[in-house]
Amino acid sequence: MTRSRTVLRPVLAGLGLLLLTACATATTPESMSISSGAAPAPVAGSRMDHTFRIGEVTGGGATSSIGLSDISNDVLRTALSTSLRNLGYMSADETRAGYVVSADLVDLDRPVAALDPVLIFVPIDLSVTAKIRYTVTPVGANKPVFSELVATTGTATASDAATPAGRVRKANEAAIKLNTVAFLKRLADDWK
Repeated sequence: MTRSRTVLRPVLAGLGLLLLTACATATTPESMSISSGAAPAPVAGSRMDHTFRIGEVTGGGATSSIGLSDISNDVLRTALSTSLRNLGYMSADETRAGYVVSADLVDLDRPVAALDPVLIFVPIDLSVTAKIRYTVTPVGANKPVFSELVATTGTATASDAATPAGRVRKANEAAIKLNTVAFLKRLADDWK
């Protein structure tokens, strides 16, 4: 009887570690939103100053409890809206907005190796690349004035999260923050 307990304990511990590494948690809009000062603000009185509203946000997916952390359309929409509001791009009254910003999460390249249960013991950095196509269209028009694919990579370390699944979530969040900043910089440079 004691021999079976001795064998059973490591098996249960291994199963527990496997479950711990496989439990993905969803990203939150708060962790992907940027605050004022983290990206360029619109020039006062410019066509970008308090004139945007968020349009369609597509391409996201729900996080499965046994897969890798994902980013849903609603979470991405809220994070983008909050970031643009914090920086002064969003119109206070959506009905008076001059431009609609749409976002399509084209690709979220996450490390499949993060599902390997052995990585629970290896504190490696994990990186995620987010590719989002942003489109800025005047309200009531069909032709966009800006449409570009923006790709950025976020990285999370073992100090950011103990588990590989947690590091993927943190890397997702970092990639989206960097992507929003890159979009706004590109918009400021290209759309004059």
